[in-house]
Parts: sequence; structure tokens; C-alpha cells
Amino acid sequence: MAFSPMNLAYGLAERVTGAKEIAREVNALAQYNSLTYNDADAEPGDVFFHVYSEAGATHGNMVSPDRTQKIDSVVGAGVRTIPMAADRHARIGFRLMDSIYAQNAALLLLSWVGQVGYSSGLGGMGRQIHAGFGASNFGKGAVGRLHKYADRGTDGNLKAPKNSTCGELCILAYQLCIPENDPMFPKLDAKHSSPNRIVRYMLANPSVWDYLGYRGEM
Repeated sequence: MAFSPMNLAYGLAERVTGAKEIAREVNALAQYNSLTYNDADAEPGDVFFHVYSEAGATHGNMVSPDRTQKIDSVVGAGVRTIPMAADRHARIGFRLMDSIYAQNAALLLLSWVGQVGYSSGLGGMGRQIHAGFGASNFGKGAVGRLHKYADRGTDGNLKAPKNSTCGELCILAYQLCIPENDPMFPKLDAKHSSPNRIVRYMLANPSVWDYLGYRGEM
């Protein structure tokens, strides 16, 4: 993957917080695991991350209900869809072991397209650095934000945040579709979890998240 300011933002936060170790784990997983995750393997709700050099996982994506499309969030456009075939970056993929939850998360995320932005501050870099520095556990702040987003849906509005980073949307979509007392509920602070921390969480919960493999840059 080519260098970008987003990779720099993540890299700075990860280096300062000591999460560089996670990046090394991600790169080792990508390079030495025999599983492969190609476009033909994609299913709705799959979560995959771009892999970049020493930074590890840097950009989160979800496979759309139309498995030929992916959903992500980028500076300028916010939440969008693009063809899976247009994403040529190296990547690693994960699948929640419940196809109904996965389909529902993908459908919810699709409703955010064109409606949810990325970030208005520092071209998005501030939000990325915050994700790297913040505590990623599902604490009081995360619970409050999640309930706020869910309550918006009960009023007939879009059940979503106003802005979301790429990794944040992958976790939030599932949190808004899975009951909090369900063992499959992602116990992370979506806003404060960098892609590397999300990957580590998924790898630490193999009974919930199936590691699908790696595909090199094309």
C-alpha cells in the first residue's frame, strides 16, 4: 500500500502508545499464514484490513450485502461503497461466525453510505491519532455513545454517528446489530480502537471471529 497521511497518523499513535508490537504481529500473520482471502471468498459483513509495511493494519473495510462491493470511510467522501475489485491493497480478513448478524451489519452500514461523514478536524488525522491513543475497552464512554446512536434510530432517524473512521464503522455496525449481552458482541470502544487493536481483539476471540487469511497487493 502506498504511503498516506492516514498511515502516518496511525503510525505515530501506535509508536507512542507501544502498540508497535501489534503491528509486528499483524505483519507476521500476513506473511507466514497459508490462508488466502480473495474477492471470490468474500461474504456480506466480512471485515478486512489493509496491511501496510511496519504500520500493520491501517484501513478497515466491510463487505457489502452485494459481495462484489465493499464499504469504508475516507476523508472527503465519508462512508462510501466501491467495487471489491478496485481495492488492490494487501489485506487480511475476518468473518463473524453468525451469518445473520453479519448480513444485518452489512445492511446497516449500507444505509450510512452518503449519510455519515469521516471527520471535520485536521483532515481526519486528529480522529485517527485519537483512535491510536484512546483506551479501546468497552467502557462508560463507549456505552454512552452506542446508546446515543441506537436511540437515534428509534426516532426514525439514521441509527448512526455523524462521523466515523474506517475501523470505527466496522465495529459500530456490529455493536448496533448484536445485543450487548450476546457473547458475539464486540467489547471494544469503536471510536478509540485503531485497526491494529481491532485485529488483535479478533484474533483473541477465535470462537467469534474466523480469520480468513491474507492477500498480497495486486
